[in-house]
Amino acid sequence: MHVVQVIDSLYRGGAQQLLVTFAIEAQRRGIKTSVVCLKDEDRGSNLVERLNGLGVEVLRLAAPKMLAPKRIWQLTRWLRRNQVSVVHTHLTYGNVVGILAARLANIPVVATMHLAGFDPSIANRQQQFEAQVVQRLAQQIIAVGYTTRDAYQPIMPNRQLHVVHNAVVAVPEISPEQRQTTREAVLGDPNLTMLINVGRFAAIKDLPTLIDAFALVHAQHPQARLVLAGEGDQRPKIEAKINAHQLPAVVNLLGARDDIPVLLRSADLFVNSSANEGLPIAVLEAMAAGLPIIATKVGDVPHVVREQAGITVAPHDHQALAAAINQVLSEPSQIQAMQQAAQQIIEQYHSPSAWVDQLLSLYTAAHEGVDQREAVSA
Repeated sequence: MHVVQVIDSLYRGGAQQLLVTFAIEAQRRGIKTSVVCLKDEDRGSNLVERLNGLGVEVLRLAAPKMLAPKRIWQLTRWLRRNQVSVVHTHLTYGNVVGILAARLANIPVVATMHLAGFDPSIANRQQQFEAQVVQRLAQQIIAVGYTTRDAYQPIMPNRQLHVVHNAVVAVPEISPEQRQTTREAVLGDPNLTMLINVGRFAAIKDLPTLIDAFALVHAQHPQARLVLAGEGDQRPKIEAKINAHQLPAVVNLLGARDDIPVLLRSADLFVNSSANEGLPIAVLEAMAAGLPIIATKVGDVPHVVREQAGITVAPHDHQALAAAINQVLSEPSQIQAMQQAAQQIIEQYHSPSAWVDQLLSLYTAAHEGVDQREAVSA
């Protein structure tokens, strides 16, 4: 089997990380994998090197416009030449360009919808067009969670959206010495309490609300430090918020990092403040690393971060977010139980092996021409 994944870009993000997770499991099973990237937006990312190291060919097909005819025909010809079994598409450009090229090449295509907060009344034209292309031309459609499925189902009433929750690979353990060294490098004093957030500095992540919350947390827990690992166009706004609260000495902006597993294993608590997500890979990775989770109730996060593994609060509410963080920091006896619960949830429900089994089942259905067109009951 030869699976081709088509995606917008290879910039650091959850959907992009899934390509690596799939490649690792595919390599173990002897499945050939290729990746097609439609934008040159992978500056500072090591995903190409990681994919190449797993034997994955990466084809770059950037173009000035999403529907550039030359690119669609280039991809169509490439798919025909490379004996592709199935095309799996992700995100707006990937879903549109990948599906059109796959159908022109007469190759089965499976599309994944990642956006939990899709609303056709306010979606931009590209997102609306993407939804129409997916519902009309994809043989199989995946939603990364129940919330994502429910968001798209009204405009795809005759299609079945299969819920396949994201997976993460195991986060390697580190030695006590490496943990100590990492905490010293990041915090200065390894005995401080390290709160961490990992992700793009994008508006959807709502990091200003996290900064507002941390200002309240630090007032009650002066030993707490906030570490943000990521980069993006919201950095000036985040820096301004940090300065407004006079927190530069206790909030560390690490920038884009390649050692996220080590940082997660070195932290004490993971905090997610997203305003809208499907199922954030960063949350799953933090749980796999055994971190208690404080997160907003967006997408399928409440289905994953159950009471014993962390606390979820309403988005855009910095006071509720601060109260949840303070609750955990004030009751350290809870932390060990939360750590164990988080890891058990990942091992049981989000393993790469079970995830790929579900994908392969849908690939087979698409390849056999199965085209489900009955709506899913809620």
